[in-house]
Amino acid sequence: MELKGHKSIPFAFPRYGLIYFFVFAAANTILSYSPLVLEAKLWVFLFGVLVPFVFSLRTITIEPKGSQPIYRREVLSGPPRWLWIILAFLAVLIRLLQTCVPGYWPLWDDGRFAYYSAQLANRWSWNFFFSPTQHPPLFNWSLGLFFKALTPSLFSLWLYPALCSITAFILCCVVARSLFPKSFAFLCCFLMAFSFWPLYTGRFCIYMAPYLAWEMLVFALLAVLGKVKSREGRGRISLVLGLCLAVGFWVAIAWPVVALAVSAAFLAAIGGDRKHQKTILLPFLVINLISVALFVYVSLLGNNGAHIQTLWALKGGTDLKKQSFDSLSNVTALFWGCDLQNSYGPVWGGVLNPIFGSFFFIGLLEGCRFIRVSLIRWIFLALPLFLLPGIFSKYFDIFRNTQAIPLLLWVIALGVQSILTSVKKPGRQWLVLLMVFLGAVMDVRHLWLTYQSNSYGVGSNTSQKTVFPKAYEILKTVDQQVGPGVILFDLQPNVADQTLTIATYSFNAACNPKLSLKDVKWMAVMVNSNYQPFLAQRFHKGKWFQLSSQAVSDPRQEDEWMMGIIPIEPEDRPTVVRWAEADKAFRKVVWFAANVPENRDRSEVFQKLPEAYLSTQGDPMLESLYWEMVFDFHRWENIFGDKNTSVHFPAGVSSIRNALKRGYPTAYFYNEWGGFLMIEKNYKGAREAFLKAINSKVNFTPAQDNLRALDRMTGHGS
Repeated sequence: MELKGHKSIPFAFPRYGLIYFFVFAAANTILSYSPLVLEAKLWVFLFGVLVPFVFSLRTITIEPKGSQPIYRREVLSGPPRWLWIILAFLAVLIRLLQTCVPGYWPLWDDGRFAYYSAQLANRWSWNFFFSPTQHPPLFNWSLGLFFKALTPSLFSLWLYPALCSITAFILCCVVARSLFPKSFAFLCCFLMAFSFWPLYTGRFCIYMAPYLAWEMLVFALLAVLGKVKSREGRGRISLVLGLCLAVGFWVAIAWPVVALAVSAAFLAAIGGDRKHQKTILLPFLVINLISVALFVYVSLLGNNGAHIQTLWALKGGTDLKKQSFDSLSNVTALFWGCDLQNSYGPVWGGVLNPIFGSFFFIGLLEGCRFIRVSLIRWIFLALPLFLLPGIFSKYFDIFRNTQAIPLLLWVIALGVQSILTSVKKPGRQWLVLLMVFLGAVMDVRHLWLTYQSNSYGVGSNTSQKTVFPKAYEILKTVDQQVGPGVILFDLQPNVADQTLTIATYSFNAACNPKLSLKDVKWMAVMVNSNYQPFLAQRFHKGKWFQLSSQAVSDPRQEDEWMMGIIPIEPEDRPTVVRWAEADKAFRKVVWFAANVPENRDRSEVFQKLPEAYLSTQGDPMLESLYWEMVFDFHRWENIFGDKNTSVHFPAGVSSIRNALKRGYPTAYFYNEWGGFLMIEKNYKGAREAFLKAINSKVNFTPAQDNLRALDRMTGHGS
């Protein structure tokens, strides 16, 4: 690829383009990476970004209508075919490499959404909304079909979003090659290949995975529509475009802003075809109206909308100060970073590194010169529209801005083209291209930092401290040595984190219907560590693994978990079959509870519990686990749910009493029982309960601390 000779093209600051670029880059670097206090950063923003931008904006001469914008000009000689091949190869490779990052464990969001689809792969059900946040179904439906072809595993869990990201890149190439000269198209595709944000969206197996690809599909159809001249061809493309736009409502909650912008572009594209406007426009409108009506119908039928209501920032009672930070983060996260909280990042500056952020500001200025060009005007209107879902919602989450990715990259490419055309010396032009390459290197490094557990890797975009990786390595080793087993995770229900279920699915006869319980030779259970002496007494040949490094004060922390690997003897097989049935019954409760929408009455969950109890009666271990599950659900309601203590407190007391009476009297149950007795001011009974917990063979509870607190309160031993 060679730089083409050309005359310098007028620019907002033709003689000082590179100087302004480096001013923006320096300011962005300070704002992104320096530890300066907020006041100092505001001064940097004022004099390093805002003042230069406004000054440049005031010097711009708006080009007359009909002027050829710079993205229509071939600045570089057409990139050779081999360069396109290398670009495509590297773009695909870096996405596939994300399926096998050493030592990385998926997030609980990855596991939860994959769990829904694994259940669909086993037994299809027409659920239209998934998880408490009521996400539209296309992701889980498509992932469910994917899991039918490729068994759920850590590899397939990450392969699906990687394939979605690869699809988005391919469609970007289709759009760019259809609309722009080769050099500008190559810039756009290069940015889609190596920029942080497109790569980042291909890292997570969550509902946003197919979103960018579907948006690029719609943009590709728009681009093809502009190229087709025959009325028959335009009619067919319009029909397909309308269908894809309609399906988008089932892809993501934020799709309406994309549909609005695309519909406006579509109307503009067919504006000159007055004779056949109705025949083209009518099917487009009818398909979308039917899709919207159907979406509204199933939403009303399934009581969808609770999550959207909780996200709406303008409802009463909103903390205006916090909401201001959340809304502003949708802008600052693009260039300089954000408060990580539960936002998924970015973790190293903004989603645009200082170099690409500077090209973005240059691109905005260049776009203002050609604001009369319809495409630029559409992008400048669509970009803020695409940011509205994040701005007007609570609890900043970077993925609410996903639809803005293609437009951001286009403006960056426009900025690169603008600088290239504003400098005369070829050496400076190569410097600009070098800066683009360095920006891509920075973004790849940023992507790598999101996988680290060091100071960069904080927030919800990195795996939390979990015992699951340790358990997985043990289970995988047993599978390699002995073969598949029956792994009973749902006996200790974990509604949120299903990552280990997905990781072991291929060799777990408890949830994989392709495996038979008759053929397995071992069983694994993962339960609270306080059960260990009871299980060891029951299964003498079992091996017990304490998954925590040390005892902690909270008995419900996952670090308190223990795993048992139990060889199945002939006399144990009836127990295995029964425990597997109980695990299946518990899983139904988990599936139901995991899909209860936010702010919905969870009483139906408690109605499901007696069905699970039928499979546990008479077995002390299953009885213990059942009543522990009942206790957990009631405690959740007391802390996070309806907080109706008049119902859930006595139900919690009853569940602990039943666990001690019908199940194994673990230290955990004695400690909880002592806590209830303290609240009821039965201090003598509470002291006896804490002592029983302390004197248990295994005690991973804060009973000792609770006893000291009780003694201080009652004056015992003083």
